[in-house]
Amino acid sequence: MAFITVTDATGVMSGTLFPETYRAHLKVLQEGQLLVLSGKLDNKRGKDKESLIIQKMIPIETYISERENKPITCFIRVTSENEEKFDQLKELLKANPGRSRTIVVDTVNNRKILLDQMYHFNPTETVINEIKKMYGLANVVVK
Repeated sequence: MAFITVTDATGVMSGTLFPETYRAHLKVLQEGQLLVLSGKLDNKRGKDKESLIIQKMIPIETYISERENKPITCFIRVTSENEEKFDQLKELLKANPGRSRTIVVDTVNNRKILLDQMYHFNPTETVINEIKKMYGLANVVVK
């Protein structure tokens, strides 16, 4: 078991590693090491005594590498109000090739469609914003 001090841009917090988690992450646990942590917030002792029960630790370099290489999925809800924009969407996706896929949730015909690989796209902020502009913020989810 280990107790550590965790700092980020928001402040300082104590962290707890239970024995199994401690053993699993011993190699990355070094002073000054930049890590991405996940776990559960423990605030049973009050707001001033919050701590993080750490369940997973990943070196920031590994996290960034995995995130950059992991394709996202864009879910688009097609309604009777926006179904005429489908050809425009396909052209936008083809003009920005990449690894991310698109799933169309067609509420008009009550079906879900995974678009062909030729429509896999590069999810830049500009492309995502263009899709949201076409279909509306409430009809586009990026995961």
